[in-house]
Amino acid sequence: MKKPSYEELKLRVAVLEKKHDLLCFYLYDQGINSKFCRPTLVLSDDGKYTAELFRQTSASGGYVVIRNLQDGNVPTIEYLDNIDAKWPPEFRILADRLRVIRQRIMDEEAQKAAS
Repeated sequence: MKKPSYEELKLRVAVLEKKHDLLCFYLYDQGINSKFCRPTLVLSDDGKYTAELFRQTSASGGYVVIRNLQDGNVPTIEYLDNIDAKWPPEFRILADRLRVIRQRIMDEEAQKAAS
C-alpha cells in the first residue's frame, strides 16, 4: 500500500475539519431554538426522504440534513452547495428544491434590508 503524500494528507485533514464544523453546527442547532434553527423542510416525491435546510442565510449557504424515512438510519448531513452530480438523484432533487427556497429567502432578506 502506497503511503499518502503530504498534499494528500493536508487535503484529508481539510475535509475532516469541514465535516467537524458541519457536525458542530448541526449539534448546536439541535440544542437551541434560534433564528438559525428554523429549518426549511421538503419531502421527496416518493415520500422516502426528507431534507431540512438549516442556516439558509449564513455565509456557507446553509447545510442539509437528509433522512431516509423507511430505514431510520443516521441522517446525511452536508453543505447544500456541496451536493452535486456524485450524489444520488433523490438527494440532488431535494437539494435543487432547497436551493430555490434558499434563493427566495435571500431575496426576501435583501428586500427587508433595502426598505
